[in-house]
Amino acid sequence: MELFTITINNAIKFYYTSNETDISIDDGNGNIITYKSIPISRKELTMDLQTSNFVITAPLSEEPFMTISPSNSVIPIEVTVVRYPEGILLYRGNVKATKHDYSRGKVEITLQSRFMELEGECPRKTYSTTCSYKLGDNDCRVDLENGFKVHLESGDFTLDGADIIADEFQNAPDPEFYTSGFVRANTGEVIYITKFDIASKKVTLLTRFYDNSAITSLDVYAGCNKKYETCTVRFNNGQNFGGFPYIPAKNPTLQGFR
Repeated sequence: MELFTITINNAIKFYYTSNETDISIDDGNGNIITYKSIPISRKELTMDLQTSNFVITAPLSEEPFMTISPSNSVIPIEVTVVRYPEGILLYRGNVKATKHDYSRGKVEITLQSRFMELEGECPRKTYSTTCSYKLGDNDCRVDLENGFKVHLESGDFTLDGADIIADEFQNAPDPEFYTSGFVRANTGEVIYITKFDIASKKVTLLTRFYDNSAITSLDVYAGCNKKYETCTVRFNNGQNFGGFPYIPAKNPTLQGFR
């Protein structure tokens, strides 16, 4: 049998087991944790660290499976699986994707591959016309806190599902300024921005916050489409561009020089 712990935002925890009955365990600090018995299962693991995904199937009727959704490993939703009673840790990682099947009342949760758990630097840069760096990291060197974010307090914005509407957005320096950016809330949640509509003064998030009523302040950050023009015009950062903008878009050996 196995024990499943789902942790949201590094604070809210849910405990479940694949056992036929509930299991209560002392956490070592004198606290009794009860793992609720539900029809939860996982896909068998393989030895392929890079491509094999850890997949869990759970009922939509239990929290937080009805509303659980990922943000490309940015929203802190962690799943831990332990074999009981041996206490063997089978998996710990973040939610990568979810697929809700309302007809069957189930959700399929795909977690990050075990390759992402490996500590240390791994070569990931590619030979491409687009940038391979993450906006704001040590290679990119853009200071997102300086001129590339807007801070919003309660009353400055309206939340409508996954949309944020604020008058401040109309002051963006270009119509795509916040597209592919992200938002950090007072709750600690960080969610990617999928669309920015300057005319409607609105950004659309990859997913809504776990509890919109708990959001009292936001930091909204600019995005980057990884193109050299954006790097130079929007961020004035061409000297740190992590791509090769002038390599041929076509393979001249196979497609000629025209």
